[in-house]
Amino acid sequence: MEEEDFEENMLNNQLNLLPRSKNTLIIITGGSGTGKTTVKNLLAQDPNIVRVILTTTRLPREREKDGQDYYFVSKETFQTELKKGRFLEHVIYDRNHYGVYGKVVDLILVTKNKHGVIVVDVDGFRQIKKYCQEKGYNTVSYWFKAESEEKMVEHMKKRGASESEILSRLIIAKREEKFAVEFDHILTVEENELAAAAQKIKENLS
Repeated sequence: MEEEDFEENMLNNQLNLLPRSKNTLIIITGGSGTGKTTVKNLLAQDPNIVRVILTTTRLPREREKDGQDYYFVSKETFQTELKKGRFLEHVIYDRNHYGVYGKVVDLILVTKNKHGVIVVDVDGFRQIKKYCQEKGYNTVSYWFKAESEEKMVEHMKKRGASESEILSRLIIAKREEKFAVEFDHILTVEENELAAAAQKIKENLS
């Protein structure tokens, strides 16, 4: 057995010995430019809520930091981790890979004894919810509905998204809208109501 696999098995065994977590993973999904990331960051300002950081192969944008916004890795490293089954969910946007380590969720909810918050797509939501159900973790899910398609495009351009990425995300958002009924809550958040939305989500944890 490789050293990394041995260490991961040891970690899993330790987690299994800990009491079942009473904390909640907040799962946020919706189209680009709907305020998801801003609300996630506002929630993470609460010391009891920790962001689940995704791993990606895309290059950092201006002001993005490794380990804070994403874990930035090469495509070769990502593929190696993917083959080992390390990612709980895996998606591709604009030829870039994104993934979530299941053990990151374990560490937040159990080891750190905090609530968690994550932004994913519909498939990611399903995979993570299933994982949490199997582990006995609490979840609460939110579908963020866009004010309009124009607002979505405006927000993506402000973030520096490429034209191909914008088109790809608009197509995906349109396709996924019909899955909103699977979520616990549906929110349409206007730009000046982002803080209020974050506060409402926090209140629903209690």
